Amino acid sequence: MGTQSAVVFAEVIARRGLLATLPDAAVVEIVTRSHELLAEASAEHQGRVVKTVGRGIFACFEDCGAAARAAAAMHLSLRLRPPPVPHHPEE
Repeated sequence: MGTQSAVVFAEVIARRGLLATLPDAAVVEIVTRSHELLAEASAEHQGRVVKTVGRGIFACFEDCGAAARAAAAMHLSLRLRPPPVPHHPEE
């Protein structure tokens, strides 16, 4: 039997329109921290990030179970440790 592998694509989706209201530097900071959290969750489940694309990542895993566990961990990580959002008063 051949080698099995799985790929996860995870994208950071902010509250409706939030990123559009922030300065570019703040958006870069939020996305960078989000990528770090997603990469940590991937590594914890024997995966590795192979590419970042905009607000998302592609991560590879040796099997579907590890990929599913990592996807759940990614979701939980972003819920429990969200990147800080700088205060940006509405105009």
